Amino acid sequence: MSSKLVGRGRKAALKHIGFQAFLVLAVTLVCGSIWGSHAAMSAVVGGAIYIVPNLIFAWCAFAFAGARQARSVVMSLYFGEVVKLVLTIVLFVIALAWMKLDILSLYLAFGVALAAQWSIPFFFNHNDGMKNGCSR
Repeated sequence: MSSKLVGRGRKAALKHIGFQAFLVLAVTLVCGSIWGSHAAMSAVVGGAIYIVPNLIFAWCAFAFAGARQARSVVMSLYFGEVVKLVLTIVLFVIALAWMKLDILSLYLAFGVALAAQWSIPFFFNHNDGMKNGCSR
């Protein structure tokens, strides 16, 4: 049962991250068509700064499941969140300090991915396999 829960959680997380990647790709295409290839590359970097730490968080967050592993679940969530935050900061520092990027495109792609995180509940059904709150 535990591995089934982990699998469903990971699948949902990857679905959400895929949605964010799709939106970043759309922003990249728009930036590239309006401002050129430099802006498009900057948008890719901005999207990657958001998506890569989220992938690592999803991997950590869904390493454990079930009531018997409650402590491990909580610890993996905390660890994943710390890694996500630190990695996001490090990637921003690297991008802003050592890469010549179009700042507007970078922040636009990052912002779209971030906004997608908050809008995901409106686009995805989280009750897959559930009916009236009870599992089948």
